[in-house]
Amino acid sequence: MCGIGDTIDFSLFPKEDEQMLFIGFYLTAFNEMKGLAAPSKDDVQLFYRNVGKMCALSHFYWGVWSFLQSTISKIDFDYTQYAKDRLTEYFKKKHQFLNL
Repeated sequence: MCGIGDTIDFSLFPKEDEQMLFIGFYLTAFNEMKGLAAPSKDDVQLFYRNVGKMCALSHFYWGVWSFLQSTISKIDFDYTQYAKDRLTEYFKKKHQFLNL
């Protein structure tokens, strides 16, 4: 399914500590490139919260898009199941993401 096998394994999504570590490295490199000071822990936390909200939006967006594709696309792909998977994940985790 979209290069991800037959099903989506959401358990592979990075845990909070892994995301925070990645974001810290990312912001450090970005700030160095721009000649800015190293990011603070608050900067990393704010970025993490914003990424979580965008993650929720991504699940919702791709779920709705996939439902639309299931009615118009001629590509042999189970858009309906993909939509269900993405929207299920959105509704399962939206409070976690949006309350960051």
